Amino acid sequence: MPPNMIFFAMKPMAVFRDIKGRRVLGYYGAIAEWLDVELLAETARHFPDCLLLLVGADECGARQHLTGLPNVMFIGEVKYTELPYYLYGMDVCLLPFHVISLTLATNPVKVYEYLSAGKPVVAVKLPELAQFDGLVATAERYEEFISCIKDVLAAADDKVPNVARRAFASANTWDHRVEALFRVVATLPEPRASVIVVTYNNLELTRICLKSLEQLTECNWVETIVVDNASSDGTSEFLQQWEASAPNRKTILNSNNLGFAAANNQGLALSQADYLVMLNNDTEVTSGWLQTLINHLASDKTIGMIGPVTNNIGNEARIKTRYQNSREMRHEARKYTLLHLGETFSIRTLAFFASCCLVPCMKRWVH
Repeated sequence: MPPNMIFFAMKPMAVFRDIKGRRVLGYYGAIAEWLDVELLAETARHFPDCLLLLVGADECGARQHLTGLPNVMFIGEVKYTELPYYLYGMDVCLLPFHVISLTLATNPVKVYEYLSAGKPVVAVKLPELAQFDGLVATAERYEEFISCIKDVLAAADDKVPNVARRAFASANTWDHRVEALFRVVATLPEPRASVIVVTYNNLELTRICLKSLEQLTECNWVETIVVDNASSDGTSEFLQQWEASAPNRKTILNSNNLGFAAANNQGLALSQADYLVMLNNDTEVTSGWLQTLINHLASDKTIGMIGPVTNNIGNEARIKTRYQNSREMRHEARKYTLLHLGETFSIRTLAFFASCCLVPCMKRWVH
């Protein structure tokens, strides 16, 4: 189990006890607007022989609302390490939330903590609580909530921690969640992408471009297709060696310069991928570039073609950058991308120096 579950599964040396010997109905956590304070008042009134123990910062004026109920105790905010002291002193643990959009989307971690201590739990009925297989008593109305507490108190005389509750909590740790997530991700269809690079001389720029693609393209299935337009500086000889040195590399060596558009069309025709990227050979990609593109398109089916921002263009795609070398460029690219995650904007003219067909926005850094 991860540290938090182990932490709450271990009974502390000292445990909270009511000085009047009353059984304890307890809640710990933020006492905020999502907490149903009127439900707490009803609970306190229906169980005058029990102590209603509330542990946490009062952020919604609950103390004032419950003034006059002598069996309510506010502890205030305590250190995380002190929570088991109060938890193990509770006879019934409560989750008295309002049913609102926030709580409807909540998987309350404190319920796992309650259960890891073997404690009975009474909660308002939320969708995420259905997974607890009857280990949590849930209610839709106030009277049902009160009735559930009565049932738990009637069966709690032996004070024996429920083994089933502990077992459920121990099987629902963060490690289990991560494993489940990996299993789901493994079943997702893997995107296939082709990167088409057109070259004409400028061998050194091509080397840098292809090296960045090799080192910083993190998707599992990617092919790089280089179309050379009859270079005379050794590019064709380099590309033949480059193609033979690793899989998923293809080259087209034209005997004549067919121009930028025709060469890109040659590369696109050779691709069998789902996502197509047309990339100039003076471009150096940065970490996460391709997966970011794919994520954009996957989240917005209206995008058919998209281009990058850059520091060297005369339209809306231009941004200001400051760097002196490739290392600084990668750092600045990451910072910019993190500040603008998920952003796209319409543009009148899409420049084709690094355009994407069926792929979302990538960052191009010209130096």
